[in-house]
Amino acid sequence: MPHHPVIKPNSSTTSIRPVFDASCKIGRAPSLNDCLFKGPNLIEQIPAILLRFRKKAIAVVADIRRAFLQIEVKENDRHFLRFLWWRKNDEIQVYQLNRVIFGDTCSPFLLGAVIKYHLNNTSDEVKPVANKLSKSYYIDICVTSVYNILSLEEFILGATQIMAEAKMNLRMWEFGPLSEIEQKLFKNKSLLEDKQSHIITVLGLKWDREDDSLMISNQFDLKLKTPSKREILSITQSIYDPIGFLAPAMLPAKLMIQEAWSTKTKWDAPLPKTIQRNFLRWYEELKHLSRSKDV
Repeated sequence: MPHHPVIKPNSSTTSIRPVFDASCKIGRAPSLNDCLFKGPNLIEQIPAILLRFRKKAIAVVADIRRAFLQIEVKENDRHFLRFLWWRKNDEIQVYQLNRVIFGDTCSPFLLGAVIKYHLNNTSDEVKPVANKLSKSYYIDICVTSVYNILSLEEFILGATQIMAEAKMNLRMWEFGPLSEIEQKLFKNKSLLEDKQSHIITVLGLKWDREDDSLMISNQFDLKLKTPSKREILSITQSIYDPIGFLAPAMLPAKLMIQEAWSTKTKWDAPLPKTIQRNFLRWYEELKHLSRSKDV
């Protein structure tokens, strides 16, 4: 498998992550991902998880440290995960991975199946927390909410212990704003410290922890002069809105797409002036959405 580094300087956990390209093909031969079962579409879980995230008084977010690497691959399947490494003396060494990697199309499904199996086999004493966890995971990210400070402490303690039994470290805890009284009552003071930013990303949306609000994270800074049918469709489809916050704002664009389709213009040809003018006006106003909040 080819591999390359993905560099994220602003990441608080892993600034350089090796990514293996299991979709690489040689000639007409299938890639590794072509031969793997992807599993169900996990993106469909996001709206329900986000709604539960907004349901109770205190929102909570955490993730599993190196989640994929905690799952061992069957010995017979490991030779499919081989890759080359150049040593200092230009010698090429062949290695193989014994753990699930980030890059296989089936990796998210495998992680979800392992977590679900583990949570279904917990003891009755921790079953309430395990049931809550089972509805809160999107791949390796736990997103949920609790009613009060006591429930928050119980959930953090219980969830950490449950996942530790599977050798998975649940970390990077973030939660909604606490009052001064709640902060004094909160026992784990270390979780209240070292917060680098009050705005973090939660399943593709921006979450302001200080006022407990959600914002869209799309960037609307493209320089458009004569938008074509392809550009209009590309821009509207790229706007990430998993739970329909932007439905009223997106309606004019969808109507313009219908109007552009009726002109039978080619994909990259300039559209009629009226459609161009209306779309550019709508796109200019769209920039304000990244500053609006759902409280």
